[in-house]
Amino acid sequence: MSSDTRLMCGISLLLVPTIIYGGLTVLGLISGGRYGAPAPPDLTPLQMTLYRAMHAHAGVLTRWPISRLCGCCSISAPSCSR
Repeated sequence: MSSDTRLMCGISLLLVPTIIYGGLTVLGLISGGRYGAPAPPDLTPLQMTLYRAMHAHAGVLTRWPISRLCGCCSISAPSCSR
């Protein structure tokens, strides 16, 4: 495994749980606190929209490197090099 692959694995291990937590807080925000994690209590409609948009962008921007990482790992695997 190359050092670049290790770096991406480490970054993914940090980013994915934070995106999951963000998704749970968005769920709490949308459901009024019935589901998910507690969201900030007094957000304006604009802040709620921006909160949801930031979470969506974080997920998309993280998904691309992870999919690239999975492709690189499968290509650089020893069993695939035969």
